[in-house]
Amino acid sequence: MKKPMIFVFLAATLFMACQKVIEIDLNSAEPQVVVEGFVDDGPGPHEIKLTYTANYFDVNEFNSVQGAIVSISDGTGFTEQLTETSKGVYISSSLQGIPGRTYTLDILANGKDFTSSSTMPEHATIDSTNYDYFPKTAFTVEGNYVTFYFKEITGKGHNYLFVIYQNGEIPEMTNQAGEGPFFVFEDEFFNELNFDFQFYPYPTFPGDTIVIELVSLDHEGFMFYNTLNATLNSASGGFSELPQNPVTNMSDGAIGYFGAVAISRDTIIIN
Repeated sequence: MKKPMIFVFLAATLFMACQKVIEIDLNSAEPQVVVEGFVDDGPGPHEIKLTYTANYFDVNEFNSVQGAIVSISDGTGFTEQLTETSKGVYISSSLQGIPGRTYTLDILANGKDFTSSSTMPEHATIDSTNYDYFPKTAFTVEGNYVTFYFKEITGKGHNYLFVIYQNGEIPEMTNQAGEGPFFVFEDEFFNELNFDFQFYPYPTFPGDTIVIELVSLDHEGFMFYNTLNATLNSASGGFSELPQNPVTNMSDGAIGYFGAVAISRDTIIIN
């Protein structure tokens, strides 16, 4: 049985313009539109990718959704229709991402309408990044381990996604809990704390360029990546049951995630 592929925009329009492909088994379903894309608080352009799949167990790749009408509005009366620059890839030209605004994605594809809305959270900032050398042990690969520091945003209801890039790519290794290649965190039990987060077990080496991304996202984004992590863990053999499809914030039968996010990046070169 061939595994279908889900294209996760961990590292596409939002993250470093580097697409990561993750192969997982998904529950059987009728053909669905898969939506992947973000509006962030950077200068843009912002990108939405649309794919269309048959039954998950009967196809080994997604087909691009071409000729769709895709628009994003920002809640202030501004709406932009995106341009399809390549098969299934739709790009904005003037849309600006601003924390506090609610962005609504509207899609007309294959005669069906799909919508999603997301409010861009406050921008959490990485304070600093460093690394420490650890020798090889029974549980640790020899190398330099990167830690970044940030202060949690005041108040409750904030959600974060952490990603590390090693020389432009997301490391393939996962930690002993089976988590990776990204980490999600919510502040349900924390508030206004200074955090340090070490990317274990991702060793780095002299000459490596490391980019850390701290992404502030809404609760729906937290749920999407949290269930995606669980699905990846299950697909890798951590559970015997069939993994569930990741949750979605899309309407009317589409899957995937559209989010308005704020991103803080820091770069460090390992000496």
